[in-house]
Amino acid sequence: MKRGYSTIVLLLAWMLLCMSFVVNAQTVHFQGGNSMRNSQLGHYYQMVTWDDTQYQEFAYWLSSSGGSVVEFMNWRILFPQGYQQSGTTKYPMIIFLHGAGESGRQWTTSGTGSFNYAPTDPQYDNNDAQLTWGGSEHLQAVNAPTGSSRSFPGIVVFPQVSYNGSWSTGTWSGGQMTNNGRMAVSIIEHLISTYNVDQHKIYIHGLSNGAKGIWDVASKRPDLFAAMLAMSGVGTDINIETDIQVTTPLWLFQGGLDTNPSPGWAQQWITALRNKGGNPRYTLYPNNDHNTWQDAYQEPDFFSWMLAQDKRSIYVFGGSTSLINNPSIKLGFSDGFLSYQWTLNGVDLPGDTTRYITVTQAGSYAVKFTRRTDGVTDVSFATQITGPPPPPPSNGVTYKYWPYSGSLASLSAFDFNQTSTASGTTNNFNLSVRQRNDHYVLSFDGYLQIDNAGTYTFYANSDDGSRIYINATLVANNDSIHTSTVRSGTYNFPNPGLYPIRVVYYQELAGEILNIRYNQGTRNNYGLATGIPDNKLFLSDPTSSSSTRYAAANSSIHPTEVAGNGDNENSSNKGVAFPNPFHQTLYVQLPDSSFTSSAQLYDVLNNRIARTMQFEVESRYAAFDFSDLPKGQYVLMIGNSRFRVFKID
Repeated sequence: MKRGYSTIVLLLAWMLLCMSFVVNAQTVHFQGGNSMRNSQLGHYYQMVTWDDTQYQEFAYWLSSSGGSVVEFMNWRILFPQGYQQSGTTKYPMIIFLHGAGESGRQWTTSGTGSFNYAPTDPQYDNNDAQLTWGGSEHLQAVNAPTGSSRSFPGIVVFPQVSYNGSWSTGTWSGGQMTNNGRMAVSIIEHLISTYNVDQHKIYIHGLSNGAKGIWDVASKRPDLFAAMLAMSGVGTDINIETDIQVTTPLWLFQGGLDTNPSPGWAQQWITALRNKGGNPRYTLYPNNDHNTWQDAYQEPDFFSWMLAQDKRSIYVFGGSTSLINNPSIKLGFSDGFLSYQWTLNGVDLPGDTTRYITVTQAGSYAVKFTRRTDGVTDVSFATQITGPPPPPPSNGVTYKYWPYSGSLASLSAFDFNQTSTASGTTNNFNLSVRQRNDHYVLSFDGYLQIDNAGTYTFYANSDDGSRIYINATLVANNDSIHTSTVRSGTYNFPNPGLYPIRVVYYQELAGEILNIRYNQGTRNNYGLATGIPDNKLFLSDPTSSSSTRYAAANSSIHPTEVAGNGDNENSSNKGVAFPNPFHQTLYVQLPDSSFTSSAQLYDVLNNRIARTMQFEVESRYAAFDFSDLPKGQYVLMIGNSRFRVFKID
């Protein structure tokens, strides 16, 4: 029994080492520690002048049922320090496609150079020349200290073709990949499944023929790559490939003296991408010929730019995530996945199952996508779309009117859910909207602007019954049939802002009186109280919640006196800030578009300026992102106006 178990273990170990499996009577091999040279396993022949031993040699080959080699591709691979195949850490990966002159068997380019190694030549299938350009730079990046802008703490792969760097045929070929491209993709998929590759962070770049090759490979398998960098090379079909790559982070390097491609042709590809809404990065070296890679590798963010790209990122056409000045925003995602499902605030959006979506409302958008590599459904990073600020409040209250027959003893006996006979808006709690003098009920709903936090006393003087509600809380109860009678109650407003107010009233017979008054404080004196001004009442918005409140501008508030009671009674014409309290984004409506474009945010708790900002005023609106600030009490200062606001987590 033990002997049989050992045999099984040895067999499994051998299978894992060779990674071989049968496909249509042919066997696929992924061999570590060897190169395929002249259809036999061997070892690489060094072609570079520097120490390349940290690059491990690997080979892929396909053998027939008779054992002959049907096809093969050698590659060199560089693992980061501390890499453990048995570990759980996922690593980013770079795939590099070399040029024609670094092929393994033959290179023939008219007027440039050539070689044609014989099978007996040690340079034949050398599995090393592909490291000539970029090999040492990538080695330095993998070994660079963590945190350095030149560091790439991941896996680097250099596959090698046999003839003329033939990664593509020079045509789109109906979307069919070349054999070399197909083998390279097989190697990538093998590495993903076997070597702890973070498949959200796979990058492909190449030079010359290899640059042409990355356009071909990345456009025919766009699901694999988070970014592509092409040095002196563009693709074959400008329409198809720019359609596919419009959402892909792309960096193209071009020599001003190059003829293959010419700067004009390279610029046409960049222009095509931009015309379709893409945002490619383009670096032109005016005095360079074809060898742009020598300067490209010296770009200080060559490696850090790659690491900043992630396959899960949503592409925002136009760059803006705000609907304030845009009626709609187009979002896009990588091409090539098996399925897509867009979500808004975590809920699937029916019918939005392509790589694109056009959004018209604010919220958190993401896309679920199914990978081709393993059939797993993953989810993108979320993109937060901010909406236009809610419309500024309009003064007034809404009302509903119900006539009734018979007798009504109190408001508590009336069903306010029944359909009203009339409804509309009015400037205040006004009985003039009635349609007869007796036997009717009225309700008024709106928002009351409170400029100073604290306790207020409210008074209901009515004949017959009435009630006052603040924030759905019964404050003054003057219900029942009676002559002119005053009842009062108090309500504490923790913050300045807009609060829902509701007044209900009914008239049985005889006198018709409804007067609503208030004063700050708890002193109960109806004679000293004042009627609520029209400009402190705002129409209810059925789409808003009671938490959507507004802070009115006030030039008399000093930041250090923010808790005081110095608000200007007529300050509402200086603009409003909303919502208040707010979580992340604070919107401001300014009195006119010529308002100052600078602002400061004062932190009341810590007695300091928390933020100084320059902003653009668009249609009298401005939006400020304060998501990084702690919760607390602040004063937003714009020109001579002060907005007292409260941030909550």
